[in-house]
Amino acid sequence: KTFTMYGAPGNEGTTPRTIQELYRVTASQSARFDYTINASMLELYRNDLVDLLSKGSGVSAGSKKPLNIKMDKQGRINIENIVEEKCEGVQELSELLERGMKQRTVAATQMNSESSRS
Repeated sequence: KTFTMYGAPGNEGTTPRTIQELYRVTASQSARFDYTINASMLELYRNDLVDLLSKGSGVSAGSKKPLNIKMDKQGRINIENIVEEKCEGVQELSELLERGMKQRTVAATQMNSESSRS
């Protein structure tokens, strides 16, 4: 899963290619539309939502406000108290993704010592 999503240098996975395409499309349509790209990152770990961008992320960081999933009147899903950051370009969004990935809950399995348990 991880290789498919992120790939390796020179053999990018789905996520880096999607980020590049997102900014390519917004740039090509910038004369017609104004775009703002915001990003947040969370994982579901043992039935708890964990904000991967908040400082001190992790299940044990008990002083943070809980993440609550809400639906607004238009049917849009919102997550209360999640950190959301504006990303101006490919590099900025890629760095945000990398920062969030470092906060993921990881536990060893017999198959892979770096296996995510999310």
